[in-house]
Amino acid sequence: MTRRIGFHIKSVPELNRIGDIEGVNLVELKPDKMKKNGGELYSFEDQKFKINEDLAKRIRDFCQKRDIQVQIHLPYENCSDPNKETGLCYGIKEHHQLLLDRFKMLAEMYNQYQIGEVVVIHPPQLISKGIQLCSYHNGLEHGREFLYSLDQEKKAQKWGFDIGLENMGDPKKDSHTLGYTPAHLKHLLGVTESIGLTVDSGHRLLSEDMSVSAMFSLGEVVSLHFHTNNGILHPTGHKDDEHKFAQYNNLQHFNSYIRGIRRRNLPVTCEIKNLRDIPSKTIEDYVTKLRFLLD
Repeated sequence: MTRRIGFHIKSVPELNRIGDIEGVNLVELKPDKMKKNGGELYSFEDQKFKINEDLAKRIRDFCQKRDIQVQIHLPYENCSDPNKETGLCYGIKEHHQLLLDRFKMLAEMYNQYQIGEVVVIHPPQLISKGIQLCSYHNGLEHGREFLYSLDQEKKAQKWGFDIGLENMGDPKKDSHTLGYTPAHLKHLLGVTESIGLTVDSGHRLLSEDMSVSAMFSLGEVVSLHFHTNNGILHPTGHKDDEHKFAQYNNLQHFNSYIRGIRRRNLPVTCEIKNLRDIPSKTIEDYVTKLRFLLD
């Protein structure tokens, strides 16, 4: 049994550094952040997705040599614009085909380059930076419809990768994403059979109605984002989502997460802020300690 533990990645240099740290055998790529940092995993132009074959091959070769599993974390929406990837929202029905096209591209990437063993998606975003993208009703109903279509496509095409719907923190004055209650996640997943859940320990601390037991009981959990914060929701921005190393003394129900990971052999992504500023030895020591707790 291979225990997968790793970190989210925002650039190619970060991949090269983190991938060579002892004990790390998982990376979760954030394509939008990588693009900003000069490493475009795929493009979206003229409403068409295209793999950056050269970069995908380099990532595959680097990770296969080190037995590193590669996951993908898709971006949040920040507008409503079908000509931008971050403008695609599945609470908007007219965007559904483009979003399905993105998954078809990801399926091709997985088949050719083994990139995207798990693809993490957020529930529909209703408000971003104070701008409403879709209504609460459409977020729930169109979101449910899209996930059903995605489930049908995944089963029909026999895609070999997992898809995880991530739980979110409570809404704020300037941002509102569904998925902060068990009822949201249950409704969005509907009658899907192949769409799983990505449990986020930091988001749970910022959600009044979410519980650890609910997250692990709503469906198949396919991955876990492991980090912590002080649990105090800020009315605006994302400063409250601190993305600190999760420890027994700073993460509520720490042992419950450890049991959940161990029993399900979940891949663990340590979502840590400002990873570039943390010494490699500190990262290696944390991974070593986490492996000790899990084995």
